[in-house]
Amino acid sequence: MIKNTWVNLPVKSLSDSVEFFEKLEFKFNKQFNATNMLLNDNTMVTLVEEPQFEEFAQKEVADTKTTAEAVLVLQVESKDAVNELVD
Repeated sequence: MIKNTWVNLPVKSLSDSVEFFEKLEFKFNKQFNATNMLLNDNTMVTLVEEPQFEEFAQKEVADTKTTAEAVLVLQVESKDAVNELVD
């Protein structure tokens, strides 16, 4: 039912984060942009700098010393599939 999953994570420095994950041998999907880190064929982690993340989420980024925060996206084939997930 779910086709793809994207996890959007706030980062302080996009370039430093990409460099860090590349050193751990994570691959980035250049088809979309350099911030989409591939976990498998259907799962990506999108690294987003904090100001853009706050704009997208319409909330402040959590203080990671005390909390955690992420925006999760589940892709499905149709509106009916969405309704099935929430029913």
